[in-house]
Amino acid sequence: MFSFRKKSKFPDLFPPFFFKSGRLLATISLITILAVCSSGCVSSLVNTAYAAKGNITGSSKAKKLPEVFNEKSDKFDDPELSLQKIKSELSKYCTVYKLVVYGKGPDWEVRKDDFGNIERKITKREIYFTYKYNKDGKFYYNDCYFEKQYEGGGNYGAKKVVFMTPTEIDENLATK
Repeated sequence: MFSFRKKSKFPDLFPPFFFKSGRLLATISLITILAVCSSGCVSSLVNTAYAAKGNITGSSKAKKLPEVFNEKSDKFDDPELSLQKIKSELSKYCTVYKLVVYGKGPDWEVRKDDFGNIERKITKREIYFTYKYNKDGKFYYNDCYFEKQYEGGGNYGAKKVVFMTPTEIDENLATK
């Protein structure tokens, strides 16, 4: 039976349990992943992989929209989340061209803190849209959700929109 401990100059560096079932390799892989994540290289690696798939041009604009924009839009059951009201809410910030609600299931999901106390509720389905941002005049696609903060006693505050990270696109993709 092989024992690294007997031959090692550093017997406590890698105790024997690391060598069973590939634990040493898993540990080294985890250390490598953590080192890469902390160095900030992951985002550039992801962007490089995304660009290699042909989704980003040299100007960092997407060449095509995600497949979700080819889907028929679903609808929320809650009347305050109608497509018309969503578009109206988003129009406070931008000119909306396409709007797609994607997914099935309940309209809202209650979020709790670590102690089980209700914090807020958010829309459960994905909301995608293409738009022209009013401040810079550029075209983007993005996704968002709505949330309501819990005020206690079973009551929630006003609905507010939470935007995710936008992706710049050409005008013809936004408006067609």
